Amino acid sequence: MTFRSRDIFAIDVFYITFFTMSIIVADQLIQIGTSLFLKSVYNYTCILVKTMIYFVSIKAKESTGRISRLLFCCIRSANGGISLKPVIGLIPLYDDDKESLWMLPGYMRAVETCGGLPVMLPLTNDEADLSQAYQWCDGILFTGGHDVSPSVYGEPQKESCGRTCPARDQMEGYLLDKCLQDHKPLLGICRGIQFINARLGGTLYQDLPSEYESGVEHHMTPPYDRTAHNVEVLKGTKLAGIIGEGVHGVNSYHHQAIKALSPLVNVMAYSEDGLVEAIEVKDQEFAVAIQWHPEFSYKSDPDSIKLVQAFIDACT
Repeated sequence: MTFRSRDIFAIDVFYITFFTMSIIVADQLIQIGTSLFLKSVYNYTCILVKTMIYFVSIKAKESTGRISRLLFCCIRSANGGISLKPVIGLIPLYDDDKESLWMLPGYMRAVETCGGLPVMLPLTNDEADLSQAYQWCDGILFTGGHDVSPSVYGEPQKESCGRTCPARDQMEGYLLDKCLQDHKPLLGICRGIQFINARLGGTLYQDLPSEYESGVEHHMTPPYDRTAHNVEVLKGTKLAGIIGEGVHGVNSYHHQAIKALSPLVNVMAYSEDGLVEAIEVKDQEFAVAIQWHPEFSYKSDPDSIKLVQAFIDACT
């Protein structure tokens, strides 16, 4: 496992050191602050210290996670140390009717099968909390779920658009930006590919049946671990390196899809009717997203388990 925040770690140490030295200086000024000038300096120092306390208290929530994570990585790399599995943060699913979070077991089981440790993240827009959770993760899995809010790609919502979850949109936007900034591995599934494309400047079909005429089955019925249609994996792409170029059978369960492609991604696969089925974000080590569902087919489909395994390997 590679620790990807060494540069930030040095900044954290600086903040903590500066905070401590400010307290020492303030304490010394209390002892010698007999003149008006020194008392004035002391008062201004107190203001500085209070400002630093406020700033560092926020920064410390991130620092704690990063420093602890670094220590664990050092332990892991040491001879005879603890062998840690890569931690994979899963975007939670949300039940509107029950107002509860949940997770499809397939996401977790697939990650576990490939040697990862899946952890469902909290549904929150608190950036300090998200940052701390993010620092503990070696990769982020953008799960399926609600329709992506058209506001993400600057369009009004049509009646044919399904339920959206603005809290997820905001949370995933923050995490996606962090992943790309830090080159942290990510895998997008179904909604995941749609959100990544929309967040990076692309658009979506809000409802395939009413906006895209096709005889291809994109919204299959159970069981979901069988082939619904074929995709063509393009030569020279990361996906071709994982499962091979050419025609592959996939399952399918979605009513939205990529319409206008983001300029920041490359297409890796198309469906039989010309829809984008897989993308990778440019200039990233592993930022892959697919439209089909390996969480349903990882037990029976070799391609599905190869894809999840490649993601876990990238996080190790």
